[in-house]
Amino acid sequence: MKAYFEIQNLSTGYLPNENVLENICLTLQQGEICAILGEEGAGKTTLLKTIIHKLPYKGQIWWQGKTLGGTPTHKLNQLGIDYNLIGGNILRNFTVKEHLGLALHHYPKTERVERWEALKTDFPRLNDLQNRQGGQLSGGERMIVTLATLTATQAQLLILDEPTAGLSEAITSDIANTLLKLKAQGTTILLLEHNHDFALQIADAVAILQYKQLQKKANKDEFLTQNNYV
Repeated sequence: MKAYFEIQNLSTGYLPNENVLENICLTLQQGEICAILGEEGAGKTTLLKTIIHKLPYKGQIWWQGKTLGGTPTHKLNQLGIDYNLIGGNILRNFTVKEHLGLALHHYPKTERVERWEALKTDFPRLNDLQNRQGGQLSGGERMIVTLATLTATQAQLLILDEPTAGLSEAITSDIANTLLKLKAQGTTILLLEHNHDFALQIADAVAILQYKQLQKKANKDEFLTQNNYV
C-alpha cells in the first residue's frame, strides 16, 4: 500500500554540519494515529519544524505522492496539512471567536455560520470563551481553542506537538476523545509526545525518537510487547 505521508532519509539541524535528526524515515497511512515518543530535547519539535519547512533539511517529505519540497509553511494548509505548536496556536490579542473566524474564513458566509454552531456543539466551552482574548486563556482553554480551529480547517493531516503538556487529566481525556473523533472521520494524525500513557491510549502505531534517530514504527501491540509494557 502506497504511503499517504512519507519521510525519507531526513536530516536536519539548527547549525551547519550539526544535525539534531539524522536519516529519519517514517510512513503514515490515511486515518492512522502515529505517536512519536521522545523525552524533552529528543528532537520532536525539530521534526515538526522540519516537516512544516521552518528548518532546511536533506531528504524527502512526500504528501499523497507529491513532494513537499519548496512548499512554504503558509501554503501547507491549502494542501490539507495543519499543526499545533506547544502551548497551542493562539494569538494573544484575538478573541476566541476571531480565532475561529480566521479558521473558517474560506467557507461561504452561510456555511461559516453552520460550522461555527457545529464547533460550539463539539466544544461546549467555546460558548463561554468566545469573547475572551487569547492572552486571557488558561493552558487547557488554549488547547481547546487550538483543537477547535484545527477541526474547523478540516485538515487531512494534523501534526500535534505535545498537545497535553501541563494539562489536567480531564482536559487530556477531552483531547483524546477529540483526536479519536477526527481519526474516525479519516484524519491522519502525527502525535509528538512525551506523555506515554496518553499516546498509547489513542495511537495505532508508535516509534521512539532518541539519539538523533527514529526507531522503526511498530503497531501499538508490537510496541507494547517489545518494550515490556504492562
